[in-house]
Amino acid sequence: MSDPIRNPLDRQPSSSSLEQSLRMLNPPQEAPITIYPGPSSSNANLSKADLEIAQRLETLRKRHNENIPTEEEMASRLAQIKGLPSDHYIRTQPAYQRPDTRSNIEKSDDLLTQVMAEVAIDAAAPKPEDELEARLARLRGDEHHRGGASAVPLEGAIALPPPTIANSIPRSYAAPSQSRMDNSIGDDLDDLTLDELHEIFGGVSH
Repeated sequence: MSDPIRNPLDRQPSSSSLEQSLRMLNPPQEAPITIYPGPSSSNANLSKADLEIAQRLETLRKRHNENIPTEEEMASRLAQIKGLPSDHYIRTQPAYQRPDTRSNIEKSDDLLTQVMAEVAIDAAAPKPEDELEARLARLRGDEHHRGGASAVPLEGAIALPPPTIANSIPRSYAAPSQSRMDNSIGDDLDDLTLDELHEIFGGVSH
């Protein structure tokens, strides 16, 4: 028989020694300690004036964060500015659309009616060229302009006489003025002799 004390192979380590050796090989990992810097740590080396400024900035920052409106409040304000209900942008729009049960003939009739209504609106709207013609006709005093409608004189407008043949003649072909005629007669009289002048004035006096 072998002696277990003398034979090292026969000796078995105890459970306590195994646990100690395992702990030494693989020590348990502890959670890391995180240190968050507080407001006092950053302001520790500040002067009194700088510390007051930092405190004011911190107070303003807190007030600003508290006064930020939510998305619902901004949507409500936008709806009120545009004159819409306050929940116009907040409420969910219905995704369901009512199916069109009209027949093809009814759809074509409705489309034709809509087009005719739009054409009538465009025709009733005043056109710039018609307004210009009406104003010119009122200024000239014409009773009927190109459209055939009666001209209504504007308040405070001066009615001009209608264009005549004399007015339509260009100025280059118009008759000379009285002053020009007098000047031409004077030039002709200077070229006449005394006998011719006597005959002219004598005929006038008789």
